Amino acid sequence: MDLSLKEAMQFVVQGGVAIVVFIIWYFTFTNANKRQEEKAKLDKEAQDQTNKTLAEAFDRLHNANGQLIQLLKDEQEYKLQLAGILDRLSLKLETPAQCPILMAGKKIKLEVTE
Repeated sequence: MDLSLKEAMQFVVQGGVAIVVFIIWYFTFTNANKRQEEKAKLDKEAQDQTNKTLAEAFDRLHNANGQLIQLLKDEQEYKLQLAGILDRLSLKLETPAQCPILMAGKKIKLEVTE
């Protein structure tokens, strides 16, 4: 279907305002659609960058949590060792034969050092 310029003008004149409005709508819609696709592409890139940043932050926090848990385990082990030493020291202090302070008839010289 080959329309000459004269036939196209007659078609536009016969269609009147409806055809003009349709043409304006069509170009507006296609431009808005292109802008929407570009915006969606930019939003996807921004979302990908945000996801990457959040994944890196999660990995750093996961590693930090692992280090903190290891420190807590080491501290617990250290406290258990100290508790064992304190228990043995307590037993020695409770037994007068092993504690020089509690031994009868002995004088003890105590010094305070800095």
